[in-house]
Amino acid sequence: MYNQSKKIIAQLLSDQKLLKSSDPKLRITTAKLYQLQALNLGINRDYPNALKNLDRSDLYLNNDNEENKIITTENKIFRSSYLMKQNRLTEYKKLIENVISDLEKQKNQPFLLSLAYENLSRYYFLQEDYTTSAQKLELGLSLIEDLPFNNIKIKIYESLSRTYFALHDDIKYHQYNKYYNDLRSKTDSSTKEGIRYIVKLVETNQNKTLEFEKQNYLKSFWTSTFILSVIIIGLLIYFLIIKNKNKDLKKQFDFFERQNNQQKQNIPPVNDLIRNTSETERSSNKISKEKEEEILQKLEEFEQSNRYLNKNMSLSMLSAQMEINTKYLSEVINNREKNFNGYINRLRINHIAHLLKTDPTFLNYKVSYLAEYSGFSSHSSFTTVFKSVTGMSPNAYIQEISKSKVS
Repeated sequence: MYNQSKKIIAQLLSDQKLLKSSDPKLRITTAKLYQLQALNLGINRDYPNALKNLDRSDLYLNNDNEENKIITTENKIFRSSYLMKQNRLTEYKKLIENVISDLEKQKNQPFLLSLAYENLSRYYFLQEDYTTSAQKLELGLSLIEDLPFNNIKIKIYESLSRTYFALHDDIKYHQYNKYYNDLRSKTDSSTKEGIRYIVKLVETNQNKTLEFEKQNYLKSFWTSTFILSVIIIGLLIYFLIIKNKNKDLKKQFDFFERQNNQQKQNIPPVNDLIRNTSETERSSNKISKEKEEEILQKLEEFEQSNRYLNKNMSLSMLSAQMEINTKYLSEVINNREKNFNGYINRLRINHIAHLLKTDPTFLNYKVSYLAEYSGFSSHSSFTTVFKSVTGMSPNAYIQEISKSKVS
């Protein structure tokens, strides 16, 4: 559906009649389409072209009415976000602070002002000024706490949980993390229901237009279908942005939290699924407890070695080295991971992530070398697995570690 939305937007923006129309309503629609195109490009991290599409969107806007002003402000907030992504921090900070100043004077746009504060908080978070970041988020939350703006609340709850985690405030971290998870589950359900309703509405509308097209098809059908298509595209893109971002951020939280716990407890960077499994999960009808304990012990010894970095490591090879039946070994591993490859790959990623964090030399290596060092057959497979485990790409992780080293 995401790829379909991109095609629909591209088709609509290829209509010269639409682009040259002087109708105020169609000009606003065109501005919104360019804004959606910018969001598409932002998802794909094509920030230069995302900024160009926001510029095109601005060309169709003026200050004649409230809707124009809202889209103009939204474009400024999105633009500031993309400037920050490109590390153009001076331009970013000037723009977002101007947006906040203008919105504070208006006093009638709590949603946009809250969104702007959430945006500014990310700047302070990157600067590791976590106290100021939390203050901006709390200020943004106070504007909409009693209003039904659940999507921005989710973003603020998520950012607050991350910020208080960085401040080592466990009470507020767990408090906002619970708010975030509860509201996200509720909103995801409502969004899916909303999308189903709109799709059903489009289908009903199309059925009605089959009769109506005999009288005035070209005018009414095109207009109604066009507007509904834009609504669907907007909902789909926004839902996918939130869903993907939340999924990756949760992985990042979990991974860094696990790293910090291991560092505090002086635990080596190994896969912690083996011994953190409950007795219920460990029970097996095919393997005796004594045999399972023997296998677990040998797996722990294996994790303390670097043998999993061997590019040729396989289930049969490990089974031979441990002198254990392949079927038994596979069953014990599969009770804790999806498969053997998932188990080995997680060990490799945990190992290289630990080296990047503790040995500055590795921060200077290319990703292709890190992939080969870790035992992966290709750069692409290493990047894919690294993101699935940590919630971020190797380059993004290296940047985060480098920032903490500099500070």
